Amino acid sequence: MKDQINLWLEITYACNYSCSFCYNDFDKQNKGKISPSSIKKILAKVSNYYDIQSITLAGGEPLIHTEILNITEECSKYCHNISLVTNGFFIEKNLIDKLELLGVNHIQVSFYGAREEQYDLISKVSGSLEQVIENLISIQSNQLSISAVFVTNNNNFSDIVDLLDILFLLEINTIILNEERKNYNIIKDTSKNTILENKRILIGNVKALERKLTKFNQTLYISSVIPPILQKEIGERESIKFLQEQNLVPRIVVDTRGRIRRCLQSSNVYGNGLLSSDEYNISELEKSMKESDLQCACEFEKELLDMK
Repeated sequence: MKDQINLWLEITYACNYSCSFCYNDFDKQNKGKISPSSIKKILAKVSNYYDIQSITLAGGEPLIHTEILNITEECSKYCHNISLVTNGFFIEKNLIDKLELLGVNHIQVSFYGAREEQYDLISKVSGSLEQVIENLISIQSNQLSISAVFVTNNNNFSDIVDLLDILFLLEINTIILNEERKNYNIIKDTSKNTILENKRILIGNVKALERKLTKFNQTLYISSVIPPILQKEIGERESIKFLQEQNLVPRIVVDTRGRIRRCLQSSNVYGNGLLSSDEYNISELEKSMKESDLQCACEFEKELLDMK
């Protein structure tokens, strides 16, 4: 019996936004993208070893990829649970209709605040929040589900109260809270006390949202690594949950060159070949995964906070 996995495909690193905190800056110089033919090879090899439960198309901004429809069609041959992670700027009714017919059943949209000026400051694109809202309104009649990811930092967390209002009007009830952070190579010198204090502030801010979340029938999932002592402060609440407790199926991340990465926050790759290469055998991947001691941001935080 094959192990189950979620396959995360980074199909392009090109993006219309220039967010300073973007962790996915490994190939920004050439803004690489993957071809449908490479996707076809990757899917065939991965499916020989794993039971693919879901496929996520990400980037960069995946809707920039000129062959997004062909890529989605290849994915639909191996899995009928396909998600799209997007900043929402290029969501367009006609395109989404086509993607939905090809098997996309979920869209995850990144939000950076509720104030236009703050949003533009982060995205470096004028009028980006207004554009995203208009785009999401245009697809409200579609059957696919939509969730929101709020990337929080010291300057925009207060926006989440107003953002909940916006999401309620957009009929988005699932919100994932992400801390702004870079990959492991950026955060590896951060002290335990600094990380713990940031987590404590985050939990305090989240607790204050419970009444509004309950009123709007919204659920906030905290994706950050949170030590048990701080999780206890939240307790059992229907409107606030921890993503790390959701028994998620393991994820494999494939970059634009067909390489396997440990996770989203790690620039290190497994194996000595490309999944998109005819010569590459996925058994090399399994061997290198078992032997590897490479760290990612989440593993670093867990170790620092004595959670391992």
